[in-house]
Amino acid sequence: MSTISSIHTLVPNANVPFGYFDEENIRFIQKKIIEVLKRKFQQDILFDRGSIVRLMERALLDRIETIPRMNQRVVMYAVNEFMVEQLDIDKHLKWEAHYVQSQRLYDPTVEVSRYDRQRTKLKKSFRGDQVGGTLRFYFT
Repeated sequence: MSTISSIHTLVPNANVPFGYFDEENIRFIQKKIIEVLKRKFQQDILFDRGSIVRLMERALLDRIETIPRMNQRVVMYAVNEFMVEQLDIDKHLKWEAHYVQSQRLYDPTVEVSRYDRQRTKLKKSFRGDQVGGTLRFYFT
């Protein structure tokens, strides 16, 4: 199914600006996305054609304007989606990097113990042995 036919099924009788879904316009949007993301990241981040067309459809469904304004919104949507995804990935990588240290009960580098070795509330069984008990944890 072509892009234009899918747009007409989503928005019947829509006045799609002439040249909006051309390959030249898609490449222009790709270059603009690379240019904007290059300010923040060292690599060239390349969006594939399908993602750009999806974002173009979203911009068209929001509001029909001139091609430069819709291109500007497409670039804004793409950069925003990428930045949100990148922040989420960074957050999970930081969690993963510090997971092992956060699960330690004793940290030898700062001589901090996160639990009290003394057992409390020991129960007596019928045989007289001490069974069970709890540990006290201190979260710092």
